[in-house]
Amino acid sequence: AKLSTEVDSLVINLDQERCQALLEQMDSQTPAGEHFAEMAKLRSLRVVGCPKQWQTLEATTMRLLELLRPVALEELTLVGVDQMKVIRALLSSKELPSSLTSLSLGLHGFHFLAQEDLLVIGAPLVKLRSLRICGINASGAACRESFCRIFICANAFLDFLGQMPTPEAVEVLHIANAGILGDDHQIASLLRSLACFTALRCLKLPLPSLPLSLREVLSLRLALPRLLFFLAELERVEGSDTWPPEGEGWPPMTEAWPMLETITPLSVFSREFLDLFSEPEEAAAEWSRLPERERSFWLEAAPRIQTAYRLWERAP
Repeated sequence: AKLSTEVDSLVINLDQERCQALLEQMDSQTPAGEHFAEMAKLRSLRVVGCPKQWQTLEATTMRLLELLRPVALEELTLVGVDQMKVIRALLSSKELPSSLTSLSLGLHGFHFLAQEDLLVIGAPLVKLRSLRICGINASGAACRESFCRIFICANAFLDFLGQMPTPEAVEVLHIANAGILGDDHQIASLLRSLACFTALRCLKLPLPSLPLSLREVLSLRLALPRLLFFLAELERVEGSDTWPPEGEGWPPMTEAWPMLETITPLSVFSREFLDLFSEPEEAAAEWSRLPERERSFWLEAAPRIQTAYRLWERAP
């Protein structure tokens, strides 16, 4: 197996024998602190494998950025890793370029992400625009089982978000198959901080509770205009600029709105905050109390959702 230094995208599958052999060769031939190659054109790096192979190749994967020296890397994806020390080693590597804008972590096993884990993600990544963290099983599929869960300290996540130098430029915050741990005050502070992330086009945040008033949730929603679709429930806040795909916990669009004609500003508004209204009439009453400048958001969103609905109906 050979490694081309001219590629802009590289997938390393730790489950494949050829990849294993190449990594072991690179590691054995390269003294500590030196580079096997300089992959100056590499923009996207994806490393996948079952937990057993991550463990077997632990020493090599921990120095992978040192070996490859991807000086212009923009996207990094790690899938199947089950030890935070590997992630810490990679994200604290002096070879991790500041150009990185997208980080995706598919973690296997039981993890509690505290201050030191999240700070190592944020400290060197000043240009981060997309963060995805997901719990997966041994085959790499999304997993919600108790043996494969991620728990994130709410205060630590709040500190992590707070150290982002340009929150208004972040587009993706997607935490799936995980839990946020904290009391009502901590969760409320975390949710309020999201209002700074005005460019979000994808948001997924699991919650133990929703300790905000309806007015505060409405204000948060209006602060995130790129999320055409939005949902605030007692155990999650989510949104996207497109209808979320199957497996994300959203029903088919035709279940949300049986017919195109049922997509109205009021029906969109009602659906976004359904869990927060004890009676259907409450949504209409709250709608009538909205200032005109706030109501205009849903008046403008409804035709765009109708357009998305037509496209969704025609999709194969």
